[in-house]
Amino acid sequence: MDMNKLQEKYQKLLSYLKELDSVAIAFSGGVDSTFLLAAAKEALGDKVIALTAKSCLFPERESGEAEDFCKNLGVEQIVLDLGDTELPAFKHNPPNRCYICKKGLFEKFLQKAKEYQMSYVAEGSNMDDLGDYRPGLQAITELGIKSPLRAAELTKAEIRELSKQMGLPTWSKPSFACPFRIRRDHHRRKTFHGRASRGPSPQQWIPPIPRSHPRNHRQNRTFTRRHSKNVR
Repeated sequence: MDMNKLQEKYQKLLSYLKELDSVAIAFSGGVDSTFLLAAAKEALGDKVIALTAKSCLFPERESGEAEDFCKNLGVEQIVLDLGDTELPAFKHNPPNRCYICKKGLFEKFLQKAKEYQMSYVAEGSNMDDLGDYRPGLQAITELGIKSPLRAAELTKAEIRELSKQMGLPTWSKPSFACPFRIRRDHHRRKTFHGRASRGPSPQQWIPPIPRSHPRNHRQNRTFTRRHSKNVR
Protein backbone atom coordinates (compact mmCIF):
# COMPACT_ATOMS: atom_id res chain seq x y z
CA MET A 1 0.00 0.00 0.00
CA ASP A 2 1.35 3.40 -1.03
CA MET A 3 1.40 5.45 2.18
CA ASN A 4 1.91 8.75 0.39
CA LYS A 5 -1.16 8.14 -1.74
CA LEU A 6 -3.06 7.06 1.35
CA GLN A 7 -2.15 10.31 3.10
CA GLU A 8 -3.34 12.25 0.04
CA LYS A 9 -6.69 10.49 0.19
CA TYR A 10 -7.03 11.26 3.88
CA GLN A 11 -6.34 14.94 3.28
CA LYS A 12 -8.89 14.86 0.45
CA LEU A 13 -11.40 13.42 2.92
CA LEU A 14 -10.72 16.17 5.48
CA SER A 15 -11.09 18.85 2.80
CA TYR A 16 -14.38 17.36 1.64
CA LEU A 17 -15.72 17.29 5.21
CA LYS A 18 -14.65 20.88 5.90
CA GLU A 19 -16.65 22.02 2.88
CA LEU A 20 -19.80 20.57 4.42
CA ASP A 21 -19.56 23.13 7.26
CA SER A 22 -21.56 20.90 9.64
CA VAL A 23 -22.62 17.27 9.36
CA ALA A 24 -24.57 14.51 11.06
CA ILE A 25 -22.80 11.16 10.64
CA ALA A 26 -24.87 7.98 10.34
CA PHE A 27 -22.96 6.05 12.98
CA SER A 28 -23.29 2.34 13.69
CA GLY A 29 -19.98 1.71 15.46
CA GLY A 30 -18.58 -0.29 12.55
CA VAL A 31 -15.21 0.15 10.84
CA ASP A 32 -16.32 2.68 8.23
CA SER A 33 -18.64 4.90 10.27
CA THR A 34 -16.20 5.00 13.20
CA PHE A 35 -13.40 6.17 10.91
CA LEU A 36 -15.69 8.70 9.23
CA LEU A 37 -16.86 10.10 12.56
CA ALA A 38 -13.28 10.50 13.81
CA ALA A 39 -12.27 12.26 10.58
CA ALA A 40 -15.32 14.52 10.76
CA LYS A 41 -14.43 15.45 14.33
CA GLU A 42 -10.92 16.37 13.22
CA ALA A 43 -12.21 18.39 10.26
CA LEU A 44 -15.19 20.12 11.86
CA GLY A 45 -14.64 20.07 15.61
CA ASP A 46 -17.93 20.60 17.45
CA LYS A 47 -19.93 20.98 14.22
CA VAL A 48 -20.56 17.25 13.98
CA ILE A 49 -23.03 14.90 15.63
CA ALA A 50 -23.54 11.13 15.45
CA LEU A 51 -26.91 9.60 14.55
CA THR A 52 -27.40 6.00 15.62
CA ALA A 53 -30.41 3.80 14.94
CA LYS A 54 -31.52 1.50 17.72
CA SER A 55 -33.76 -1.37 16.73
CA CYS A 56 -34.16 -5.11 16.92
CA LEU A 57 -31.88 -5.40 13.86
CA PHE A 58 -28.73 -4.41 15.75
CA PRO A 59 -27.08 -6.34 18.62
CA GLU A 60 -27.05 -4.53 21.96
CA ARG A 61 -23.28 -5.00 22.16
CA GLU A 62 -22.82 -2.92 19.01
CA SER A 63 -24.94 -0.12 20.47
CA GLY A 64 -22.89 -0.09 23.67
CA GLU A 65 -19.59 0.14 21.82
CA ALA A 66 -20.92 2.98 19.65
CA GLU A 67 -22.05 4.92 22.71
CA ASP A 68 -18.68 4.51 24.44
CA PHE A 69 -16.78 5.66 21.37
CA CYS A 70 -18.83 8.85 21.02
CA LYS A 71 -18.27 9.71 24.67
CA ASN A 72 -14.52 9.21 24.37
CA LEU A 73 -14.37 11.18 21.13
CA GLY A 74 -16.40 14.06 22.54
CA VAL A 75 -19.17 13.89 19.94
CA GLU A 76 -22.84 14.18 20.81
CA GLN A 77 -24.70 11.01 19.88
CA ILE A 78 -28.42 11.04 19.14
CA VAL A 79 -30.02 7.60 19.28
CA LEU A 80 -33.22 7.03 17.33
CA ASP A 81 -35.25 4.15 18.73
CA LEU A 82 -36.89 2.51 15.72
CA GLY A 83 -38.60 -0.22 17.69
CA ASP A 84 -39.31 -3.45 15.83
CA THR A 85 -39.21 -2.10 12.26
CA GLU A 86 -42.94 -1.89 11.57
CA LEU A 87 -42.66 -0.85 7.91
CA PRO A 88 -45.26 -3.11 6.20
CA ALA A 89 -43.19 -3.36 3.02
CA PHE A 90 -40.17 -4.49 5.00
CA LYS A 91 -42.13 -7.06 7.01
CA HIS A 92 -43.42 -8.61 3.79
CA ASN A 93 -39.84 -9.00 2.61
CA PRO A 94 -39.99 -7.73 -1.00
CA PRO A 95 -36.91 -7.81 -3.26
CA ASN A 96 -36.30 -4.09 -2.62
CA ARG A 97 -36.50 -4.36 1.18
CA CYS A 98 -32.95 -2.98 1.58
CA TYR A 99 -33.96 0.11 -0.37
CA ILE A 100 -37.12 0.55 1.72
CA CYS A 101 -35.27 0.09 5.00
CA LYS A 102 -32.42 2.46 4.08
CA LYS A 103 -34.73 5.15 2.75
CA GLY A 104 -36.96 5.06 5.81
CA LEU A 105 -33.95 5.22 8.13
CA PHE A 106 -32.23 8.11 6.38
CA GLU A 107 -35.45 10.10 6.11
CA LYS A 108 -35.52 10.00 9.92
CA PHE A 109 -31.84 10.96 10.02
CA LEU A 110 -32.52 13.96 7.78
CA GLN A 111 -35.31 15.12 10.07
CA LYS A 112 -33.08 14.83 13.12
CA ALA A 113 -30.18 16.61 11.38
CA LYS A 114 -32.48 19.50 10.53
CA GLU A 115 -33.61 19.65 14.16
CA TYR A 116 -29.97 19.99 15.24
CA GLN A 117 -29.25 22.49 12.46
CA MET A 118 -26.73 20.28 10.69
CA SER A 119 -26.13 21.14 7.03
CA TYR A 120 -25.84 17.56 5.78
CA VAL A 121 -26.15 13.89 6.68
CA ALA A 122 -23.23 11.65 5.70
CA GLU A 123 -22.82 7.87 5.64
CA GLY A 124 -19.84 5.51 5.51
CA SER A 125 -20.01 3.50 2.30
CA ASN A 126 -16.65 3.04 0.59
CA MET A 127 -15.37 2.20 -2.89
CA ASP A 128 -15.65 -1.55 -2.31
CA ASP A 129 -19.40 -1.20 -1.78
CA LEU A 130 -19.83 -0.12 -5.40
CA GLY A 131 -18.92 -3.61 -6.58
CA ASP A 132 -21.49 -5.30 -4.34
CA TYR A 133 -25.27 -5.63 -4.53
CA ARG A 134 -26.33 -2.57 -2.49
CA PRO A 135 -29.85 -1.35 -3.36
CA GLY A 136 -29.69 0.88 -0.29
CA LEU A 137 -27.18 3.11 -2.09
CA GLN A 138 -29.96 4.13 -4.48
CA ALA A 139 -31.98 5.48 -1.56
CA ILE A 140 -28.94 7.35 -0.26
CA THR A 141 -28.42 9.01 -3.64
CA GLU A 142 -32.08 9.97 -3.98
CA LEU A 143 -32.12 11.62 -0.55
CA GLY A 144 -28.95 13.62 -1.15
CA ILE A 145 -26.96 11.89 1.60
CA LYS A 146 -23.22 12.55 1.42
CA SER A 147 -20.72 9.71 1.04
CA PRO A 148 -17.34 11.23 1.99
CA LEU A 149 -15.36 7.96 1.94
CA ARG A 150 -16.37 7.34 -1.65
CA ALA A 151 -15.68 10.97 -2.52
CA ALA A 152 -12.12 10.41 -1.26
CA GLU A 153 -11.97 7.08 -3.18
CA LEU A 154 -11.11 5.10 -0.05
CA THR A 155 -11.30 1.31 -0.02
CA LYS A 156 -12.00 -0.89 2.99
CA ALA A 157 -8.36 -1.90 3.31
CA GLU A 158 -7.26 1.73 3.24
CA ILE A 159 -9.85 2.67 5.88
CA ARG A 160 -8.57 -0.10 8.13
CA GLU A 161 -4.97 1.05 7.66
CA LEU A 162 -5.80 4.69 8.42
CA SER A 163 -7.90 3.59 11.41
CA LYS A 164 -4.91 1.66 12.73
CA GLN A 165 -2.64 4.68 12.34
CA MET A 166 -5.21 6.86 14.14
CA GLY A 167 -5.49 4.44 17.05
CA LEU A 168 -9.15 3.64 16.43
CA PRO A 169 -10.32 0.49 18.25
CA THR A 170 -12.27 -0.70 15.18
CA TRP A 171 -9.33 -0.96 12.77
CA SER A 172 -9.53 -4.76 12.67
CA LYS A 173 -13.12 -5.22 13.80
CA PRO A 174 -15.02 -7.82 11.74
CA SER A 175 -17.56 -6.39 9.34
CA PHE A 176 -21.13 -6.57 10.61
CA ALA A 177 -23.95 -7.41 8.22
CA CYS A 178 -27.64 -7.33 9.06
CA PRO A 179 -28.51 -10.92 10.14
CA PHE A 180 -31.81 -10.69 8.27
CA ARG A 181 -30.30 -9.68 4.94
CA ILE A 182 -31.21 -12.75 2.87
CA ARG A 183 -30.74 -12.00 -0.78
CA ARG A 184 -32.53 -14.87 -2.46
CA ASP A 185 -35.51 -15.76 -0.27
CA HIS A 186 -37.22 -12.44 -0.96
CA HIS A 187 -40.85 -13.23 -0.32
CA ARG A 188 -40.63 -15.10 2.97
CA ARG A 189 -42.49 -12.90 5.46
CA LYS A 190 -40.22 -11.36 8.08
CA THR A 191 -41.34 -11.06 11.68
CA PHE A 192 -39.22 -10.45 14.75
CA HIS A 193 -41.37 -12.16 17.34
CA GLY A 194 -43.00 -15.02 15.46
CA ARG A 195 -41.99 -18.35 13.93
CA ALA A 196 -41.30 -16.84 10.52
CA SER A 197 -38.05 -15.42 11.79
CA ARG A 198 -35.06 -17.76 11.47
CA GLY A 199 -32.20 -18.13 13.93
CA PRO A 200 -31.46 -16.16 17.10
CA SER A 201 -32.76 -12.68 17.74
CA PRO A 202 -30.49 -9.86 16.53
CA GLN A 203 -29.83 -8.83 20.13
CA GLN A 204 -28.43 -12.30 20.77
CA TRP A 205 -26.65 -12.66 17.44
CA ILE A 206 -22.90 -12.33 17.83
CA PRO A 207 -20.67 -12.20 14.73
CA PRO A 208 -17.67 -14.52 14.83
CA ILE A 209 -14.41 -12.99 16.02
CA PRO A 210 -11.32 -14.42 14.31
CA ARG A 211 -8.38 -15.55 16.43
CA SER A 212 -6.24 -12.75 15.05
CA HIS A 213 -8.76 -10.13 16.12
CA PRO A 214 -7.11 -7.90 18.74
CA ARG A 215 -10.18 -7.44 20.92
CA ASN A 216 -8.29 -8.47 24.04
CA HIS A 217 -7.01 -6.72 27.16
CA ARG A 218 -4.28 -4.92 25.22
CA GLN A 219 -6.35 -3.64 22.30
CA ASN A 220 -9.65 -2.96 24.09
CA ARG A 221 -8.39 0.31 25.47
CA THR A 222 -10.20 3.61 25.49
CA PHE A 223 -9.85 5.42 22.21
CA THR A 224 -7.05 7.91 22.47
CA ARG A 225 -6.94 11.44 21.18
CA ARG A 226 -4.42 10.56 18.48
CA HIS A 227 -7.16 11.12 15.90
CA SER A 228 -6.66 14.86 16.30
CA LYS A 229 -3.15 14.65 14.92
CA ASN A 230 -2.36 14.30 11.26
CA VAL A 231 -2.00 10.72 10.11
CA ARG A 232 1.64 9.90 9.78
